[in-house]
Amino acid sequence: MGAASSSPAQDSQSRASAAQAKLSDKVASAMPSSSSAPSAASSAAPSAERQSALDASVRDKIAAELRTLKKNEKDVEAEMRAALERQEAPEKQAQGKSAEALRQQLSDVREKIERHKSRRAGVEGEKEVQEARQRVLECLKNHPNTTLECAEETQAFKRAVARAEKGFIASLSSSAAQQESASGRA
Repeated sequence: MGAASSSPAQDSQSRASAAQAKLSDKVASAMPSSSSAPSAASSAAPSAERQSALDASVRDKIAAELRTLKKNEKDVEAEMRAALERQEAPEKQAQGKSAEALRQQLSDVREKIERHKSRRAGVEGEKEVQEARQRVLECLKNHPNTTLECAEETQAFKRAVARAEKGFIASLSSSAAQQESASGRA
């Protein structure tokens, strides 16, 4: 009756509980017996000597792991620097070339400015323009309320400036021709 009333599911349950009982017996036999320890509280805590050995072991493992992490960090940092240098090397070369080209262009512009200033100073410093300018200023000081009386001096100043401008333009065109012939020879 008992065998007929048991089902296959019940049979597997009874086998599982029997296996657990055997496993529990093995675990229980591997555990230190309570008869060797004076009390349950002292058996749970390791001895001071054992605790210091465990602490030292943990400290050693932590220190070793820390050394490994620092080494890995240095390796990664070195790899990052190398990658960055590889990436920046072409940019630096390009900047160096463009910087050199910019320096050359800047030097050329400065040269042109200096030539222009020297030509302009030559025109502004011409004696005829300066004398005509001085006559206009004296006339205006002498006749502050009647400026039309300085029309003749003003016209003379305008003619002097026109002649100076023509001379300046002629010097520009002649220097441009000289530069073209010089660059054609080079």
